[in-house]
Amino acid sequence: MIRTTIYDIDLSCQLKRIYSGVTLGENDNLANRMGANVFRDGEAVDLSGYTAKGVFVRNGIDTIYIDGAVDGNTAYVDLPGNCYFYD
Repeated sequence: MIRTTIYDIDLSCQLKRIYSGVTLGENDNLANRMGANVFRDGEAVDLSGYTAKGVFVRNGIDTIYIDGAVDGNTAYVDLPGNCYFYD
């Protein structure tokens, strides 16, 4: 793992899409972890029993769907190799 980016998200506030400045190196695999700590009214939300999914858009054209994981109130995905492949 090269870089981990975790955002705090409060479900009681208006949500917005976040565009992250992920550093991508060709042929990397699982080098970046993206995630969110989930809160409601400032209190951690127990995500037990939930699943995490990610959507990565490459070059504004290709969409890659990623299965993630949950730990406590944090949901995250590790970016697989096809996120780093350049045509």
